[in-house]
Amino acid sequence: MASAWYPSGKQGVMNGGIDLDTSDIRVLPVQSGYTYSAAHDNLDDISAPNRAGSAVALGSKSIITPGSPANARALDAADTALGTIASAGNALVLYLHTGVESTSTLLAYIDGISWTAGQSVTVQWDANGIIYLN
Repeated sequence: MASAWYPSGKQGVMNGGIDLDTSDIRVLPVQSGYTYSAAHDNLDDISAPNRAGSAVALGSKSIITPGSPANARALDAADTALGTIASAGNALVLYLHTGVESTSTLLAYIDGISWTAGQSVTVQWDANGIIYLN
């Protein structure tokens, strides 16, 4: 599965309901058993057994203009230390944290990262941003 926006998250950003650089955006490591679904809209759609570790808030968020395409805008943040993760996994989920799982909107599924059980993980975000819209 390639990285993808969750439709509910993309809609929330595009209609102005979610402000990526000022909202409490968190990153959750997920186990390889979790399968992205466009039907998932809130954090409670990712069951506890599919969570590889605890969610961590993104720090120093900003909206940047990546190199390409010219009209794109991207969410950027400081590299994120996830700590020691108990379970192996291979993807991250970004979500809007509201304090209530049933209203915490899923934003993006990011694959291409993997770790083993017991590994200390720090995510080094790409200089062109984490997720983008154009």
